[in-house]
Amino acid sequence: MALLNKRDKNRLHLNFLLLILIFALVAALILASHNYDQLLFLLLPLLIFIVWKSNLATIIIISLVVFFGDWLIGLKVLPPQFMWGHELLVLLIFIKAIGNRLLRKTKVIFVGGWIILAFLVVSLLSLYINKSGFVNLLLFLRLVLNSYLLFLAVINLDLEESKIKIFLNTLLALIVIQLPVAVIKLFIYGQGEQAIGTYDYHGGTLSTALPLIVIGFGFSYFLMYKKSFFFIGLVLGAVAFAIIGGKRGFIFFLPLILIFLSWYLKDNFKNLFRYAVVGGVVFFIALYFALSFVPRLSPESGGRSFDPGYAIDFATDYTTRELGGVSWGRTRTNINVFKDLADRGIIAFLFGTGPGSVMKTRFATFDTREKLMEEFNIGYGITGLSWIAINVGYLGMFFSFFLIFWIMRRCTSYYSIEKNPFWRSFGLGMIVFSFVMIIINFAYAPILLVDMIAIHYFLLSGFVILKEKELCESNHI
Repeated sequence: MALLNKRDKNRLHLNFLLLILIFALVAALILASHNYDQLLFLLLPLLIFIVWKSNLATIIIISLVVFFGDWLIGLKVLPPQFMWGHELLVLLIFIKAIGNRLLRKTKVIFVGGWIILAFLVVSLLSLYINKSGFVNLLLFLRLVLNSYLLFLAVINLDLEESKIKIFLNTLLALIVIQLPVAVIKLFIYGQGEQAIGTYDYHGGTLSTALPLIVIGFGFSYFLMYKKSFFFIGLVLGAVAFAIIGGKRGFIFFLPLILIFLSWYLKDNFKNLFRYAVVGGVVFFIALYFALSFVPRLSPESGGRSFDPGYAIDFATDYTTRELGGVSWGRTRTNINVFKDLADRGIIAFLFGTGPGSVMKTRFATFDTREKLMEEFNIGYGITGLSWIAINVGYLGMFFSFFLIFWIMRRCTSYYSIEKNPFWRSFGLGMIVFSFVMIIINFAYAPILLVDMIAIHYFLLSGFVILKEKELCESNHI
């Protein structure tokens, strides 16, 4: 009998090995023929297996994909379709979370669902009014709401605290390696938008937003959890990261973040005083190096000259620039889009020109980004505010911003009742993260469309909801 069991096991191992070889052969043939869409479907069973076996492994893989995917695509190591992998994982873990609740006949939690429902109604009305196309609607909603599905999945899966901490440590490691990668890229490419972290080959929005988010968490943990130089090093590293990336906007957003954070420290004079001293030193270090070494913030060619007046004049001109009726600055673009939609009438103002009518996508047939120049005279500087308004109007824009504001209020509520120093610091960091999402979306770029930021914002927000729920249940609130 034992001999038969051994033979059965050997046959099973042989069949499994044969299956792997067949899978590898088929994958190689697909790669050789460049039919990457077929490869994704081939990998679907593997993705389903990962999601079925481990929630933690799934969210870690999602995080790794958005941290490295676009960079590897830019280097031609991977095809563009690779980024669909994390979207499939998000969809699968969402289905798993909701399916498990339904099978167990427990209540499905739709946190913020009424806001999303209102946004969907506005989008459908905009589609009906503008006849922009159902496929455009689906691609638009995919871009805007994909991360929200992960938010719902995390909440409905009830992840344990130990697993959340494993993920947070993994995320911290991914954040820490961004600076050394940026330094290596600095020596290869020089200062600028190619000297960034692992998340892209070339780009700017993340190099402005990510340091602001890291600074918020760094100060939160330094003040409320542990007076460790590690957290101050994290803050200074974030400053260096932004300067290596040559991001001019960073130094103008930084004081807003520092002032905003101080509001939540006002009831603790000791912490507020410590923060004022350390935060002030960090700001002046950042100001000096940004105005001295970031190109075009200094009157001298190549920088190396500290002149705040020149930097302010440059920023004002840069954000309001308009040439030949075409806007080339973010503030000017916001103003022109507002005027354009208002001139078209109240319907266009409220519901825009149709979901997906102005959209960047890997599906070339539905890529409509050229409409920005052709119809709205926008050469550069589209913000999240203007992008959403063009697609689904200022009514849709209101609900998209309100979702972030509502999450920020939930983070504030959690911060006010949490006593554990680690998690209270996390709550404060998420308040700052929410504020960064709002101001970047309003004045800088469509941050909700940036996978690396949006995925982690909604993922971490889901952790806040879980911890708040756990706290309320333990205290019978």
